[in-house]
Amino acid sequence: MKSPFTNRALSSNEMAAIYLAGSAGKCFTNTPAPAFVSQPAGQIAYLSNSTLFSVAAMGNPRPQYQWRFNGTNIIGATNVSLSINNVTASNTGPYTVVAS
Repeated sequence: MKSPFTNRALSSNEMAAIYLAGSAGKCFTNTPAPAFVSQPAGQIAYLSNSTLFSVAAMGNPRPQYQWRFNGTNIIGATNVSLSINNVTASNTGPYTVVAS
């Protein structure tokens, strides 16, 4: 299923999240605040491996994303996903995303 929001095929997890969200996962909202239809899941990352966080929000206009690490914006991390390659001990901490 190709998403009109991302211009790419949706993964099975993304399709399941939309299905489970009911009508909230299928339509743009007209409220000023974005609505999350898929939250990032907690991750266990192993040293030297990679990990991926992803999120989906909807709203009108389309939400903009900003990923954060330990409460600080990650420069350039403004996509629906955040990939951390070659995980080190310095990558340990809370990751969050803001949709606005």
